Amino acid sequence: LLALATLGAATARTLPQLIAWRFAQGAVTPGVFTATLAYIAEEFPAGMVGRVLGAYMTGNVIGGFSGRFIAATVAAHVSWQAVFVVLGVINVASAFLIALALPKALGFTRSASVAASGRAMLGFLRNPTLLATYVVGGTVLFTLVGAFTFITYYLAGPPFGLSTQALGYLFATYLVGIFTTVPASRIIDRFGHRWAILMTIGVAVMGLLLTLIPNIVAVAAGLATMAAAVFVCQAASQGFVGHVVSANRSSAAALYFTAYYLAGGLGAVVPAWAWNHAGWSATVDLIVAVQVLAAVIAFFGMRVRRGQELPVPATPT
Repeated sequence: LLALATLGAATARTLPQLIAWRFAQGAVTPGVFTATLAYIAEEFPAGMVGRVLGAYMTGNVIGGFSGRFIAATVAAHVSWQAVFVVLGVINVASAFLIALALPKALGFTRSASVAASGRAMLGFLRNPTLLATYVVGGTVLFTLVGAFTFITYYLAGPPFGLSTQALGYLFATYLVGIFTTVPASRIIDRFGHRWAILMTIGVAVMGLLLTLIPNIVAVAAGLATMAAAVFVCQAASQGFVGHVVSANRSSAAALYFTAYYLAGGLGAVVPAWAWNHAGWSATVDLIVAVQVLAAVIAFFGMRVRRGQELPVPATPT
């Protein structure tokens, strides 16, 4: 479905048509993440989940950077329509690769009905431990979107004056995540998801504070540190959902990504108030405050002993 929506975007002739196809892409993409998170939790032993999530997040990092790099290169040398053709072909190839290479799920149990899935979701929404996890997960995308959106305004002005092309290179800081997610995933397996989240939030805050130094090297280092930390935090918070839920994992993951994308949308809007009020320093203050709040919620709200699972409705999904 993602491949069809992506290829369809190449046929757009007006802005409303392009927006419609992009909306279709956004509508189906979370399904990939939801199914992947449930698959990892169901098919791998508990002691391996941290490492598997680390590898999965490494793929996300590579994909996030490659998508921007491929799109920019193809658009510069061919056309913007060709970008969607190339990405659509990659989606098709990925679908075939998954069908051929990914082992068949053995731990999956089909839901009895849509109503059963709905009852499971209502149960999860009444559980404070999962609600805390959803909020913490949402702060991950809030931080990434907020920081990488408004840092461009900061670096485009004095004393930096970076060009549009140079600002695009900022996303290369994502690549630091390739070298940190897999080793850091061992922290998840060793100390548990909650402490991994608390440690990475601390590192992310230090990275954000480093960007306040009016030096491009310090800013780049700060962004790289923050990005690497929040990617690990994302792996830990996603993995925690599968760790404490023994059934209905797809429904639990769907709620996680709902909070994730809602908070990401807020990350593009809410920091605008801080930016308009006092520039980048106020924006950093706001994002750091969100991270501190996430740490408090994780510390008090995600107290589940290792191996302990939450009670879930009897009907699996």
